[in-house]
Amino acid sequence: MKDHISDMLTRIRNGQKANLLEINLFWPTPNFCIKILILFQLHGFIRGFKKTVINNKLYITVLLKYVGFQNPIIKKIQRISTSGKRIYSSSRNL
Repeated sequence: MKDHISDMLTRIRNGQKANLLEINLFWPTPNFCIKILILFQLHGFIRGFKKTVINNKLYITVLLKYVGFQNPIIKKIQRISTSGKRIYSSSRNL
């Protein structure tokens, strides 16, 4: 797999559409994906995440967050800048 960020975002999006309480990320997760999850947690988009090491492989369980019974916190999530189409922006515009 080449694009770990898009895969992580797709798993989060699909998990919330299926009203799952948690999703699993199975690959050896890169550090920048963990940093994105930390930002999601700090801003209240997810309840948190758990790291588990099994046989020297890192597994991440992301705890999804909902408002009420089935209304996900994240309404829309997508990756804008991809490897084939780079979009640059200043930190003020984000």
